[in-house]
Parts: sequence; structure tokens; C-alpha cells
Amino acid sequence: LVACAPRYVFHQLQPRKVERVEPVGTCYLAKKNMQEFHDLSPCRTAYWGYHRQGSCQAGFSAALTKDGSRVFIGAPGSYYWQGQIYSFSLNDPKDKVYKTLEDTKKEDDSYLGYSSTTGDFNGDGTQGVAVGKPRGAQLLGKVLIYSWNMTNQQNITGEQIGAYFGYSLAAVDVDGDRLDDLIIGAPMYTEPNNEGKYETGRVYIMYQGSVPSGRFRELDTRDGVNSKARFGLAVCSLGDLNLDGYGDFAVGAPYDGPNGRGAVYIFYGSRTGPLAKASQVIQAEDLSVGTRLSTFGFAVSGGIDLDGNQYPDMVVGAYESDKTFVFKARPVAAMEASTLFGTERKLIALDERNCTVVQTQKLVACTVLHS
Repeated sequence: LVACAPRYVFHQLQPRKVERVEPVGTCYLAKKNMQEFHDLSPCRTAYWGYHRQGSCQAGFSAALTKDGSRVFIGAPGSYYWQGQIYSFSLNDPKDKVYKTLEDTKKEDDSYLGYSSTTGDFNGDGTQGVAVGKPRGAQLLGKVLIYSWNMTNQQNITGEQIGAYFGYSLAAVDVDGDRLDDLIIGAPMYTEPNNEGKYETGRVYIMYQGSVPSGRFRELDTRDGVNSKARFGLAVCSLGDLNLDGYGDFAVGAPYDGPNGRGAVYIFYGSRTGPLAKASQVIQAEDLSVGTRLSTFGFAVSGGIDLDGNQYPDMVVGAYESDKTFVFKARPVAAMEASTLFGTERKLIALDERNCTVVQTQKLVACTVLHS
């Protein structure tokens, strides 16, 4: 388990008694059934100041590999908010820490590390990381894919200025080909040529191509409906909810719904990608919590069986209401049908008319079937 505090402030007394107070951020890693804890704070370095790593806000995003051997930590405030991503080995604390480096001035204020998710993104059998850079590419937004040792493998650029493409990320095998696909949130997406539709939000489904190239190919999109809904502000993998062999995912829209109080959309996967319409929509108004609920869907997480019934569950956050909700998946009934002949011969002799039709009293050929 990893939990982060990106606004953690580091206090240090510098030479000449100048106190250093900077939001470097930090993450805490729990291992061995919450019996062992480690502090991961990559920006507590001599590179102080917002022009270097003093405002890096490490832990703004974090992602563990599936086998728990490595954690990636995003720090979008490094180097005039160019941002960084760090790769830590969890098997050997003394192992080298890999990281991205400072870029050119044109990458200032681009926020690399704003979001992150892990997966096998090039078909080599090892877990890499996809990292959001929502103000990159001259505000079009960008998602960068790295190997575990921070080798850049592919970049994906958004299509609309200011949409915040890459604000949220999730890895899901949505079409059942055993390759990790990417769900990319762009919550500030605005419907073109429609002044009444703004910040509706959009998610992009990027399909991973077949190995060995592993390049991401044609995409699908799913759009929000209401203005200011910010559909796609949060996305997460839900595992396979309905046991059909395809990955499912959830999309948070924290300002959606009839009263702008938030909603979560659940999409089932299929052979051709996610279904066109959400399989389920949960709105803030559907919940009886005793108080007015708001920002429902600001955070979503899933894919873990919390109650031990063999089905993955989902957790939804509503930060303005200081509440978190656990939604438990319902069991799916799997039915199998079979038909058997009631005789060993398994043939119908058409000349043996031993059965009578009740309405007409006509003799007909027949046999016995069990199903």
C-alpha cells in the first residue's frame, strides 16, 4: 500500500540560519501486512527553490506495479512545474532510483507527473508507466509512456487546447486481447461550435497494438453530456465486473447530475471496445447519506475484492462532503444448458410413429430428450 501527501512541507535550517520551508511532498509505503513502513521523498535534496525541486509536490500521483516490485511517483512541481516522475525498486531499497530530468524552458508549467498508471505498454512482459502531462504540447496535453528505468517509449498528444488531456489515467484490457489499453481523461474538454456546452469532459480509449511494436493505435471516445460536469476527472480500472472476459472501467464526473452534485459512469468492455453507453450511472442523488452530497466522483478506485466474494469492488470519493463510498459488486449467475437423448440409440426412426399429437390424434415419430 502506498499513500502520499503531495503538500507535505519540509523544514530545514540552512546556513546563515535561513529556514527552508518547501512543499516537497512525500509518500509512505506499507509492506508485510502493514508491519513495515518506508518514507519515499525524492525531492528532499540540495536542489531547493521552486526553480528546482523545492515545490515538486512528490506524490501528486503514484502507481504500483502489479507484482508490487516497483513504485512510480509523480512530482509535477519540479523545475518551474515542468514536472518529474521517479521509479523506485521496492525489493532492494539500495537499488538505483531512476527519474526524468529537467527539460528546456518551453516545458515549464506542463505538469509532468500529474497522473500515472502502470502496465505492460510495449509487450515485453515488464511493467512500465504511463504519465500524464496535462499542460504539455502547448496546452494540448500529453501522455508519456516510460519503461521501468525511465526510457521514453511513446508519447500521445491531445487534440484540444485546455482540455487537460492526461489529467487522469487508467490501464485496462478493455477489448480482451490480453494487452493493456489506456483510458485517458480530459475533464475540461468542450464541445466544439456549441457555446452552451463547455467543460463537459471526455475520455479517450487508446488500444495497444499487437506485439512486438506495442504502439497505441486507433482510439474511441466517450463524452460527458452536461456543461461543467468534468466527465473524466477521475478514471479507474474495475477489473472484470461481469466475468465476460473483458476489462471494465469507471469514469468520475464530480459536477454532473441533475443538481451538479456528481456522478460515476461504469462502462463494460467487449471484443470491439467499451460499450457505447454506460452500463450503469450512479448519481449523488441516488445515495441516502443524511446530508447534501457534493463532488461525488472526484476520485474513483476499483479492481480489488474488498469483501471476499470473488468480485471486484469500487470506492468513490466526494471530498467536499468528506465522504468515501464503497460499492460492492453483485455476483453474476453463470448458466449452462445441455440437451441429451433419452435413449442409447440417439436416432429418430421416422417410420416408427409411436407418439400421438393431442389435438389431432395423429401418430408421429418421436424420441425422448433430457435438458
